[in-house]
Amino acid sequence: MSNNAVSRLCQNSVIANNQMSNMNTQTEHQWNEKDTKLIDDYRNYFYNCMIILEELYKNGPAGIEFPKKPKGSLKQLLVQEIKDKQQSVNELQTFLESHLVTNSHYFSMIINVSPIYLSNLDSLKSYLQTGYQALKKQNAITLGNKLDFGNLLIEAFELFELKKLGGELIGTWKDWVTRNVGISDRYERQLREMSRILSPYPKFKQLGIPFDTLWRNKKQVEYHLKCNREFANFWKQV
Repeated sequence: MSNNAVSRLCQNSVIANNQMSNMNTQTEHQWNEKDTKLIDDYRNYFYNCMIILEELYKNGPAGIEFPKKPKGSLKQLLVQEIKDKQQSVNELQTFLESHLVTNSHYFSMIINVSPIYLSNLDSLKSYLQTGYQALKKQNAITLGNKLDFGNLLIEAFELFELKKLGGELIGTWKDWVTRNVGISDRYERQLREMSRILSPYPKFKQLGIPFDTLWRNKKQVEYHLKCNREFANFWKQV
């Protein structure tokens, strides 16, 4: 492939990535981190294939090399574990109770942070880094640990916004948390949102279900916590 062709391919790839980034902010469906990466990998793959086909058509086969197809199948994204319908409070309660862990002992692997460090973003950063690495290394992460980590992210987010308001920081929270913690913007927003909703309801920490499953039921859970006193009181129990 000629240098000019390579240059055009690189320029087009940059444009495509910018377009894909804009598309990510417009989607209403909540994908988990793994599925989002798979979709992005295939976006880049198909787009680069189109560019190379155009080069093949115009200039012939000399120097043409197609990109490597991503691992994983897009078909797996078409399977839905949870039916997309409004659940009644009884259906939701039955579903959640069926996944309660019988052993009520709860142990958090997220280190308790001293209040003096909650006022220092740089000190809090190390706790976030340690906490996120601990989450990634576990094969089976409990929901309680993710909710604890979400609460830690909430503290850091509020501190960041305060410092930005005071002129001590510039930039966005998205850039800060991605650069300093290594967690994706979409995933950390999900953790913060779920922790914000469930903080007054400690019994949710006893659920033995994946975070993604609870996230897909977020709207129903939040609705019934606000509108059904019996449901809310049950999940307030320790």
